[in-house]
Formats: sequence, C-alpha cells, structure tokens
Amino acid sequence: MLNSKIWKRYHNIIIFGLLLLLGACVSPLPPPGGASPLNKQTVFKKAPSDTDLVQEGITYLGDAGQSGDYVKARDSFNTLLKTYPESKWRRLSETLIHLIDNIQSCREKDLLADREQENKSRLEQENERLKREIRSLDKLQTEAGKLQQENDQLKKDIQLLKEIEIQLDKREKMLR
Repeated sequence: MLNSKIWKRYHNIIIFGLLLLLGACVSPLPPPGGASPLNKQTVFKKAPSDTDLVQEGITYLGDAGQSGDYVKARDSFNTLLKTYPESKWRRLSETLIHLIDNIQSCREKDLLADREQENKSRLEQENERLKREIRSLDKLQTEAGKLQQENDQLKKDIQLLKEIEIQLDKREKMLR
C-alpha cells in the first residue's frame, strides 16, 4: 500500500516535471522577480493572451526548490480554458489542472494518514497506560484481600483475648 502510494506520488511529480519542461521550451519564462505578464501596467486593460496565461500558471507552480501556489496556478489555467477554448495550450492546461488536483489530493491524503498515525500512536499509549493501571489495580485488590484476611484474623485474636481475659478475671475471683 505504501509503495503504491509513493509510486503514485513520484509518478505524478515526474509527469508534472516533464510537462513543465515542455511548457518552458515552448515559450519564454517571465523576467526574474516574480513579475507575471498579467501584472504589467498598461494604459488600456488588455486581456492576457493564452500564452501569457500559461506562463503565469507555470510561474505560480514554482521551481524545484520552492513550493508553488497551486490555487493561483489552477486559476490561471482555468482562465485560459474559459477565455480561449480553442487555444493550443488547452490540453496542457487541462493536464496541469488534473496534476494540480492530484497533488492536492495526495497532500490531503498524506495529512489524513499522518493524523490517523498520530491518533493510533496516541491510542496505543493510552492503551498501555490503562494496562499498567489495571495491573496496579490487580495488585491493590490482592493486597486488599490479604489485608482483609489479616483484619479478620486480628478480630478473631481480639475476641479470643477477650475470652481469655474474662476467664482470668473469673479465676482471680475464685482464688480470692
């Protein structure tokens, strides 16, 4: 189960990386500093081209060393699909959206698995603590049983001493 999960994750990452490389080969990346084509200030508001939207989405995906903003990347690719349904970038955008969804799904599953593991660990610790308490209670019950027997024996001994004392008093009275 774990190996297939890891394989799926690496498989998705490899496909994602290949698609990024293909996208990078087709069009130039935006200038350094994170400026995207959609952020350019112009006199007239011009709708971004399909290539600009793809570049922006790929920029939001980030590099290998940094994590990307998948929500913004997905929005850019969705905008491309809505605005330019016949674009040459349509299939790439659909594929990248699918990969983004898969990555986010894997992350959510990983979080759930981590939470389940934490809960399992916590429950195991609680179980061990309860077992220790049960063993301690068993010892206390055994000790309580012994003390009860000792108490009963002491009561018998006290009763016997009282009877002996009464007999001694009777003898003393008879001797006088």
